[in-house]
Amino acid sequence: MYDLRDALQGKAEAILKKKFGSSTTVHFQVSFEDGHGDLTTSVALQLAKKVGSSPRDIAELLAEGLKSMKGIEKIEVAGVGFVNVTLATDAIIAGLKTARKACVSMKKRG
Repeated sequence: MYDLRDALQGKAEAILKKKFGSSTTVHFQVSFEDGHGDLTTSVALQLAKKVGSSPRDIAELLAEGLKSMKGIEKIEVAGVGFVNVTLATDAIIAGLKTARKACVSMKKRG
């Protein structure tokens, strides 16, 4: 999941840089609320005033640009400008396998 989160962040940053011409750091956090996907970002809310656009328009731009990424089951804009991402089951399983390998590797070293 962390590799996919890094890929999401990188692509989102590229989309925003292309559209608005400035670098912006995008953070996707794990969502702990039902119905809000697996990952979420509020970057559109943070960026809106700086670029003179509505948060919802920015969020919709991101959602459109990210929806075709491998490992994404669903992406939606919520509220005034949150972007919620639901991961595909195979992406979650791949993330768990990666985490397990890292834990086993650490255990062998310890």
